Amino acid sequence: MKYFTIILILIVFSLPAYSATWFAGTGNDGYITDVNGIFLALSNSPGLQDISTNNFIYGNQAGSGIQNSINNLSSFVQQGDILFWYYSGHGSFTEDIDQDEIVPSALNNYDEALGLLNNSDRITDDNLALAFNNLSLAGTTIITLFDTCYAGGFIGGNNDLNTVPGLIFFGSSTEVEDSYAYTNEPYSIFTQGLILGLEDFNADLDKDGIILAQEWFDFSYDYTTGRVSNQHPVFSGNGDMVISSMHSVPIPGSGWLFLTAYLVLLQARKSRGP
Repeated sequence: MKYFTIILILIVFSLPAYSATWFAGTGNDGYITDVNGIFLALSNSPGLQDISTNNFIYGNQAGSGIQNSINNLSSFVQQGDILFWYYSGHGSFTEDIDQDEIVPSALNNYDEALGLLNNSDRITDDNLALAFNNLSLAGTTIITLFDTCYAGGFIGGNNDLNTVPGLIFFGSSTEVEDSYAYTNEPYSIFTQGLILGLEDFNADLDKDGIILAQEWFDFSYDYTTGRVSNQHPVFSGNGDMVISSMHSVPIPGSGWLFLTAYLVLLQARKSRGP
């Protein structure tokens, strides 16, 4: 029995503990309003309040700046943390140097890229994947939110974000579609869907007090396609990931861990007899 107790203790203390939630957002070429809107919606959501002090918000970053900001996150985001990474701005495409954009897994033969409008300093989907892969291997859960033209292309190739372990991807359009915003509205259309999904728990489609990643995406997809007929958001990753929850549940590594440790000790006492 003591061997069973030792093994169980090792299992318990090896489980990941989600200790902090972080937000990093970039708004390029006038889309900083989108960043502020999604950040406010997340920080007001149940279970995500600590994101209000764990945030990095940037405006008008060229490709190298975006890459550096992701690399710098490794100094703050730790194993077991959750990172929401958001981008709103113009997207573009460029030559596929490493030949990873193979049709039909991709819809065209270009790498997609982020950066400032009319600026050659851009970061490609391949380099984004490399940067996020370092965080993922360090034990961070990453939820990426892209509101940009050709967003689906960032998971279209063999070296793209879909290859990053555990990464969840929300994209505002397919690889060959534009993403839209109305000039008389504060937020881009897809971002507005994400914000509304969090407000009043609208994305909780089954009304169980929990918003899952797939539920949040489905709400945003329906909102977007309901307003624009030629923009179709895309999703990749674990749809069962909990985004926000009204239920008070001890996180792994805190109350649950202590309860398990107590049960282990109780079992150990029982094994020794009276």
